[in-house]
Amino acid sequence: MHILVVEDDERTVNFLQQSLEEDGHTVDTAFDGNTALAKGRSKPPHDLIVLDIQIPEPNGIEVCTTLRQEGIVAPILILTGRDSPQDVAVGLDAGADDYLVKPFALVELLARVRALTRRQGAPGVKGVLQAGSLELDRLEHPGQFCNFEDQAMSLDRARRLKEAFEKLTPNQKTVVELAYYEGLSQTEMAERLQQPLGTVKTWIRSALKVLREQLTEAAAT
Repeated sequence: MHILVVEDDERTVNFLQQSLEEDGHTVDTAFDGNTALAKGRSKPPHDLIVLDIQIPEPNGIEVCTTLRQEGIVAPILILTGRDSPQDVAVGLDAGADDYLVKPFALVELLARVRALTRRQGAPGVKGVLQAGSLELDRLEHPGQFCNFEDQAMSLDRARRLKEAFEKLTPNQKTVVELAYYEGLSQTEMAERLQQPLGTVKTWIRSALKVLREQLTEAAAT
């Protein structure tokens, strides 16, 4: 995978570059926002952007927002020392796909990189969980959380759906996460969870019923 690392601390950049290259990736680097924008727009596009928030202006949030507005679809993983819920929400609302707080374990970083690139480019993986008119999709509509009857919902308006997610049972949450973050099919979920396919389908249908009800309310406002 071709990864862009945006970080203003040279030691951190060197560590990330070495670690990612040892994991089999090709790495470009940028130390400020303007360079990040230039490299983020380059062709061929990167498969993933690892982006620190606190970089020389424009900052990481502004870089993320600009790239999304320009149609850059590469997954963005934010790295930052800011760990408040408000900071996380700002990063995700700007269009980031994941958020990792410093200090972090290398094994976790590499796992998140693999998950994000798998969602973006693995053959047959669409990152979509669908039932009727409800569709959760992060690949076809980067920076958005869901679609309802062809109406794209922004992350701001989808907060109600996130709240509904907390009402799901543990099994319902698991199947939604496997579909959303890993792009697993129902059959693959059944194998992963060691459950009958019919049971997995029941969990999916019941989870989508709760989420659909919340999404219907959000679409009406």
